[in-house]
Amino acid sequence: MKTVCHKPKYFSTYGKKEFWFGFNGGKITSDGGSMLVAGAIKKLKLSESIANCLTEKRDSAKIRHSLYELIEQRLMLMVLGYEDCNDSNHLRNDPMIKSALGRLPETGKQLGSQSTLSRFENSVSPRDIVRMRKLLLRQYIDSVRKSGRKKVILDIDTTDDETHGDQECSLFNGYYQETCYSELLVFDGDTGELITAKLRPGNIHTSVNSVAAIHQIVKELRKVSPEIEIIIRGDSGFGIPGMMDYCENNGIYYILGMKSNKRLERKSLKLSRRAKSRYSKLLKPVLYFGHYKYKAEKWPHFRNGFAKVECGPSGLNTRYVITNMEIKSPKAGYIFYGKRGQMENFIKETKNGMYSDRLSCHRFTANYFRLMITAFAYVVMQEIRKQLKGTDLEKAESSTIRLKLFKVGGQVIESVRKVWIRFSSSFVNAEIFLKAYAGLST
Repeated sequence: MKTVCHKPKYFSTYGKKEFWFGFNGGKITSDGGSMLVAGAIKKLKLSESIANCLTEKRDSAKIRHSLYELIEQRLMLMVLGYEDCNDSNHLRNDPMIKSALGRLPETGKQLGSQSTLSRFENSVSPRDIVRMRKLLLRQYIDSVRKSGRKKVILDIDTTDDETHGDQECSLFNGYYQETCYSELLVFDGDTGELITAKLRPGNIHTSVNSVAAIHQIVKELRKVSPEIEIIIRGDSGFGIPGMMDYCENNGIYYILGMKSNKRLERKSLKLSRRAKSRYSKLLKPVLYFGHYKYKAEKWPHFRNGFAKVECGPSGLNTRYVITNMEIKSPKAGYIFYGKRGQMENFIKETKNGMYSDRLSCHRFTANYFRLMITAFAYVVMQEIRKQLKGTDLEKAESSTIRLKLFKVGGQVIESVRKVWIRFSSSFVNAEIFLKAYAGLST
């Protein structure tokens, strides 16, 4: 293709020299941080493990890219911030990405194209998805075993994924007031590790399959640590008798939200009146906490609960929580329950950082596969974040890590004996980059 140069009108000239630009710089990359991503993928052995979950259905004589290579490429591009298969058509010859994936930058074979990756996504079966979910859980179980932890907090929640077009199982959800999918997610409340990700039809109730998901996690946790203390934390969507009964029958603690009803409102009536009276005198927001015993008609026994009653300019706001934990005070209990709000940041990382809401295939199973790739991309980013401990990026969001560590300009030169990667001399975060590289390359 003929090279076209452009004269930018907004640049000033220096003396008699004019400024021109063109896309003809040769083997230059803007994704120098690809080597960090590749290091994390290899350290976790994710490509091999995920490939072993999948069934190869292609004719072996016509295969140009193995399942291992396609998984590695898809994970790499997702972590780098390229969520669509379309991006592969531009990046399949990127010298840095090819080098990070174990291919020579110039003479090595091309990476998979958009059509190759799209066919790959649509070839996955429901059984493959089940195996991938089990692998995600095993990654977490191994982490708990290695850490020797004696207590884990399992934060469970759902999030919507708005859909567009005629996608399988894309249905209207009255709560979100949109046509969507529903994602069921379980995170470790202390470490932020993603444990379970399930894709469900858009009109499904929040609590559907939640007990089964928790049961699978508990069973695997107790295989490696029978005495481990487990706490389930969730909002009112999971405050259902089935979840409470399961926890009580299996020696698990729970602290769950409860939807308001007339009986609960009667139990908090005194606090509500006190809050209104106090606010009318002070004209400042007031907050009270109260303890109560509560038993619904079909419950086998009374359970402990507490309420948070807040009164301010917008009126009365009351929240209810039910638990089987021994808590010193209603305030301390609600503060512990309120920490589940951190899960919103974890969900934000999966959606905005790893594009779990980019499920644009027609087939439901293909979109489920995309969600699982997102989940493993989240795992890769978590591994990279571990290597940033003690740096300014220790608690940075995925988008910030991408901008400051991955989007690094560099030149890749392949000679007869070596491949040279020359990064920008003006790279501000070179020291942090080298620290992460040292941790991921061991």
